[in-house]
Amino acid sequence: MCSYFKYTLQQPKKNNPLPVKTSDLYDEVVKMFVQKHDRKKRASLEETLDELSKLAAQLLLERKFLFLIEDLKTLNLHDVESLCGSGLLHCGPPFRISFSATTKHFCFTHLTLQEYLAARWFVKTRTIPPRDVSTEVVLFMSSILSKLKDNEFEEKLIVKKFVHEVGTRLPIYECLLEYEDIEFAKGIIKKFHKILGIHNQDLPVYSFGMAYADCTVLSFTLNVFGALNAEEKSKWNTITTLNLKDMKVTDAGVASLSQALQTPTCTVTRLNLGGNEITDAGVASLCQALQTPACKVTELDVSGIQITDAGVASLCQALQTPTCKVTTLTLRGNQITDAGVASLRQALQTPACKVTTLTLRGDQITDAGVASLCQTLQTPTCTVTELDLSGIQITDAGVASLCQALQTPTFTVTTLTLRGNQITNAGVASLRQASKTAACKVVFKSL
Repeated sequence: MCSYFKYTLQQPKKNNPLPVKTSDLYDEVVKMFVQKHDRKKRASLEETLDELSKLAAQLLLERKFLFLIEDLKTLNLHDVESLCGSGLLHCGPPFRISFSATTKHFCFTHLTLQEYLAARWFVKTRTIPPRDVSTEVVLFMSSILSKLKDNEFEEKLIVKKFVHEVGTRLPIYECLLEYEDIEFAKGIIKKFHKILGIHNQDLPVYSFGMAYADCTVLSFTLNVFGALNAEEKSKWNTITTLNLKDMKVTDAGVASLSQALQTPTCTVTRLNLGGNEITDAGVASLCQALQTPACKVTELDVSGIQITDAGVASLCQALQTPTCKVTTLTLRGNQITDAGVASLRQALQTPACKVTTLTLRGDQITDAGVASLCQTLQTPTCTVTELDLSGIQITDAGVASLCQALQTPTFTVTTLTLRGNQITNAGVASLRQASKTAACKVVFKSL
């Protein structure tokens, strides 16, 4: 793989981009390796690939991964020795089979390479592989079939392999993604809507059988159902909730999802990305989506990820744009300090900011940050009505700032949560006294 990329990047600039799909990458690599090592050109590239593909498929069906050089010689391969050194096949050390004879074991250099070549042969012979053949082979087949636009065989492949199988629906959506045809995907979902349809407004990520979120597949799925909704709103439930909590989403995954969130047909309003491997770079991608007029997200949970004050600053820029629709923002358990609160202050007092529920539980905010936040909550343009400051570093000094704010007529908060802080009995008494003033509208959830 590295040799291929090195070779490609060293070539003069071409219009053809680097391959993105795994099958396209393997196709390019295999062709390059065969051409490079078959210098005598005794057979055409396609003939050599066909013979290798046939061997890969036969071995896969027999559940064999090792073969002898004699097996190669039974194929129509003209330059076996050269092929063995191509990088496609691995040759083991010689071993003795009799007193006077030795032989060698061979295998493909990687199982995925064998699976790709086998998929190539199955497509060429229009063969549906048996059930015990891996999902990777079927995905390779779908990708190869996408170039042929063979809808009939692709549907047959999906139906035979997955539609009537008990278990996860993920491979079906993966196949549809590899096939890269929205219209075909819509047709499959319509035809098998009882199995593939979304029967409530929550995209069932866990029923996909994902141990981690494949955001490329999820983005494609959102686009397909969005397109179906645009056509027949009464027939298809809109997907409004996407819960990806603790699904190992990375910055790259967020970038992929952000593209889907910006499409006019996407109907997601509740997005939970808590507990993932997202950094400030991922937040930047998300912010771009949130500022797009087509994005409909109103509830955003980015708890327990790796957001710092810099990430909060990016998020606050998005919150100040008139097109951003976020009203509920959960930032608990991040690396947010008083510097991050300064960015939040600026956003919350901007008339365009629509946030009404803010959760900062478990962040690294001190009394100084609380005092700063209280100043903002007293501005007429601030719309926050529910605030959670549990489990941060508030002491009685921070309580003093809160008490002053509670008695201000313009203080917008009506529900306040403060449990798990360093507030003494004296501080609690001060809060209760402030809550009894005529101007105070706050109900304490927990002290």
